[in-house]
Parts: sequence; C-alpha cells; structure tokens
Amino acid sequence: MTRGAGVQLAPLALALAAALAPQERATDWARVWGSLRAAEAAAPGSAERAAAVGELRREGQAVPAGWRARVLAFHLARLAGEEAAPVAGPEPPETLALVAGEAWIAARALEPGPAGERALFAALREVGAQDEQACLVLAFERFQALMDAFRLERALPLAEAMFARRPAGWSAVNLARALTRAGRHVEARAVLTAQIERDSDPASLVALHDERALAALGAGDERAGERDLGYAWARGSPNAGVVLGQRALTAGLRERARAIFRTLLDAEPPEAWALRGWGLSMVRPPRSGAGDPHPSPLTPDPVTPLRGGS
Repeated sequence: MTRGAGVQLAPLALALAAALAPQERATDWARVWGSLRAAEAAAPGSAERAAAVGELRREGQAVPAGWRARVLAFHLARLAGEEAAPVAGPEPPETLALVAGEAWIAARALEPGPAGERALFAALREVGAQDEQACLVLAFERFQALMDAFRLERALPLAEAMFARRPAGWSAVNLARALTRAGRHVEARAVLTAQIERDSDPASLVALHDERALAALGAGDERAGERDLGYAWARGSPNAGVVLGQRALTAGLRERARAIFRTLLDAEPPEAWALRGWGLSMVRPPRSGAGDPHPSPLTPDPVTPLRGGS
C-alpha cells in the first residue's frame, strides 16, 4: 500500500470508528437498562431486587457522565425508596437520541421540558401494554400542566400523541380542547364527532357532547352548540348546566338561569359555580336607559333588537 493510499484511508477509518462508537455505547446502555428492568420486576424488599440493584450500581460505576448517568441515578434513588428529583436532559433537546427500550425509562426521569417531552413522545409510540397506562397518566399530567401554563404549542402535540396511542373519549376531549384553544374549531368538532360515532359509553358521550358544544360556540355556531348542551344537560352534565345558566344570565333570562342554577345547587356535591350563578339570577337589575353611561351587564342591550328594524 502506498503512502497516498494510507492517507486516503485514514479519514475513512476515523469515520468508521465514529459510526461504531455510538453503537457500542448503545449496547452498553441496553445492558444497563436491562438490569434496571430486572430490578423493577423483582418484589420490593426481596433478595432478587437487592441483587439486581447491586448489579445495577456496579454497572453504574462504569458509565460515562451525562444525562443517561443522571437518569440512572434517578432510578437508583427511586428503587431505594429515596426522594428522586427529575433530572435535566441534554442540551439542546434535539440531541436526545434514544436507544431501543429506553424511552419510558428516560421519560419518567427527565424533568418537564422539550427533552422530557421528546422521550415521552417516543415512549407513547413504543411502550408495551404493561406500562401503557402509567405512560398515559404521565402524558396527561404533562399535558394538563402545559394547558394551565398556556403553552399550547407544546400541549397540542402531546394531546395528538395521546389520542394516537389510545383513541378514546377522554383523549378525544383533550385533543379537541387543545384544538379549540388554538382556534381550530372545525378540526376539534371533527375529532369529537368521529369519537361520538364509535363510542358507546354514556358518560363518555356526555363529555364528548359537552366539549363539542364549546367548540361549536367558539366557532359561532350557536344552534349546534345549544343542541349539544341540551343533550348533555338532559343527561345530567353539570358543565352543560353552568354554560346554559351563564348564557341565560347574559341574555337577561333570569327565571331560566335561576331554575338551572337551582338544579345545580341540589347536586351532591354542588357545582362550584352554582351558588354564584343562582345569586346573580336573584338580583333584579336596575333599569338602564339608552343614555345610561353604565348599563347593567345583566340587562339585554335595549338597542340591539331594534337594529335593522323599524
């Protein structure tokens, strides 16, 4: 072989070594995570768990520092019954590359954030039946926290992933709620309508009609919204009752609002908004003339019905 050929082969050898190194590390971590699963499968306090945890600790002493080492420490603390704080993932989150069977292990340990969500998305795709429910519970908790924080750009993909994993009434409602908040009312109603057509659980159908009513009202379709509210209210939905009561108050229909909120007060436990709404329905609003600079919010606008008329 000539010197020139050796020089040409050197970059190829380096590239081959770089390509093989991640596979070697993946193989090592696959063994570590296998030991972790063995420890989790053993009964707490048993000799089998103690032996598996001991083996895991020995393997952990040889792992390189990094986010996987932090994930391993999290699970070791958890198996020992200690407080285990979520750990930071890699930066930037896009560098998170998971080996087979690692997603659910990482998703439980990584703190809420883009890296943790990437692991959770992967877990929702690959987790087995044994861990599916726990994975969905964690995904829902993260979704709810993101919705409460108005991080819709991250909540919506998580809702889509939950619905893809488990198409059901609850996941359809969550997806539709995120779509409605994003202003995608037509898509929200389509998701809910499709689920209504294949669902047979009475409680689920009530929740689906509740949510479809809100999507319709958000889109300005009053008739469809009230139709779905009526379906849900006739079947005992307190959420539908609250919305109908509030709409009656806004329209100045105090007798109707009073009847609805009175019914909600009789429920066990009483609906949180019921007492407030019932009290407002008992207040007789002052007369508001056209020249009143501060018209009552409970009195219909006297000008509106006359617009465009004689």
